[in-house]
Amino acid sequence: RSYKTTCNMGKLLKEAGQQRARFAGILGEEFTEKGVVVLKDMEGGVQVDIEMKLLAKAILQRLGRFGERGIEL
Repeated sequence: RSYKTTCNMGKLLKEAGQQRARFAGILGEEFTEKGVVVLKDMEGGVQVDIEMKLLAKAILQRLGRFGERGIEL
């Protein structure tokens, strides 16, 4: 999480990396109107558009914690 007042996405993502964040969610007006969030994998650098309602499931799948029967804790 960032409490910075900057709107510079590069600086915010750099800070997320320094904090060892595994993922970053990128929201913007154009995304929220579509009900989408951009999920950036901070380790691999890959980013994908995900429906907001599927965000938690997508993160758990990428962490290998969502199996056929749901969440595996």
